[in-house]
Amino acid sequence: MNHFESRAFYTIWLGQLISVAGSGLSEFALGLWVYQQTGSITQFGLVLFCKVLPALALAPLAGVLVDRYDRRAIMILADTGAALGAGLVAALVLTGRLAVWEVFLAVTLSSAFGTFQRPAYLSSITLLVPPKRLGQSAGMVLTSQAVADIASPILAGLLLGPLGLGGILLIDALTFVCGAAAALAVRFGGRAAPKAAEQSVRGDLAAAAAYLRGQPRLISLLAYFALITFLGGAIGTLLVPMVLGFAGPAVLGVVLAVAGGGLLLGGLTLSAWGGPADRLRGVFVFGLPFGLCLMSIGLRPSALLVAVFAAGAHFAVPFVAGLNQALWQAEVPLAMQGRVFALREMLVRSVQPLAPLATGLLADRVFAPLSWANSPLAGSLNLILGAGPGRGLGLLFVSMGSLALLAALVGLVNAVRRPTPTTAIALAAPPALAPDGVSQPR
Repeated sequence: MNHFESRAFYTIWLGQLISVAGSGLSEFALGLWVYQQTGSITQFGLVLFCKVLPALALAPLAGVLVDRYDRRAIMILADTGAALGAGLVAALVLTGRLAVWEVFLAVTLSSAFGTFQRPAYLSSITLLVPPKRLGQSAGMVLTSQAVADIASPILAGLLLGPLGLGGILLIDALTFVCGAAAALAVRFGGRAAPKAAEQSVRGDLAAAAAYLRGQPRLISLLAYFALITFLGGAIGTLLVPMVLGFAGPAVLGVVLAVAGGGLLLGGLTLSAWGGPADRLRGVFVFGLPFGLCLMSIGLRPSALLVAVFAAGAHFAVPFVAGLNQALWQAEVPLAMQGRVFALREMLVRSVQPLAPLATGLLADRVFAPLSWANSPLAGSLNLILGAGPGRGLGLLFVSMGSLALLAALVGLVNAVRRPTPTTAIALAAPPALAPDGVSQPR
């Protein structure tokens, strides 16, 4: 990247890093507040549901607007709206008027603004970063998310005591202001392409869906990444009860911290390296250690082994996700990226609520009973995976890892047989940037 491209991208990235970290603070604090007020796991789960729902309902409309209007303006408006929402909830907390239903509404609105912000942010990166640097930029985006995932709960726990929920929400509002200010500080062009005035929202979405249907490689990537997303949600659901089956909460905390460290290290490595030149093969090559590590998590009731293999699986995730994102940015025409990215996010997000539900049912109804003493498979299972509580969950990890490994092998074989076309890269070549960061025609 030249100096001006670097300055614009890093400014936007830093603003979004601060904004994402602030969102993590408030989401953790609000979920904790709801649980403390109600003592209900169901109510706590509704907070998570409210976070996912807007992405499913509003993503198509968000994609259309991102492609029709100035991406930078959409990012600014989304961050500003989220800041106002966080400030309003903070006012309710400080005046002692906050109710549980208002938390649900606040999380829904915050997620709705994020649904518009994310496709604008991702498609703007294509304007600011040359195709050969898309892998590195994707690694940086994933690193910012990893930093937020690791740091936000820790910071929220430290700050809740002295600042309270109201203080946390005010910090969140300020971080959204930082995100909007970063977008204001740079200019990177407006519309990606002219639009016909008579074109409807439905017509825009139909065009994006038709494009996606005509891209079998992207559809296969979408299916594979949906599987990885599902399995990632399964890890979050199953790792805690499995480790608690043979260790205490303190050991669990160390295991989770080591796993988060693997995610951060993977993101930093991809940011520095950028990944292999053949991104399609790279997605599936790194999918292989993800599957192997996922299998290995369940092999023995050892906190050390679980921590090491959980870190290994998390290390591979930024490469799978980042190289996948770089491929989409390089191959989808810029004029359609808002809609296509939004449709992709809607489809991938739709599997997130299924992961805890499906894996929870499998764990409780199928795999956990296999480790019971009266199970006909208990002896064989204990011989292979070790004895004790949680070994049924260990078998479930082995099964999920086997599925991930098989999917990566199939994808790699297909990628070798059908090389990545180089002509598609030119579609996403970013416009030249003037010294002030304004895009200029080539």
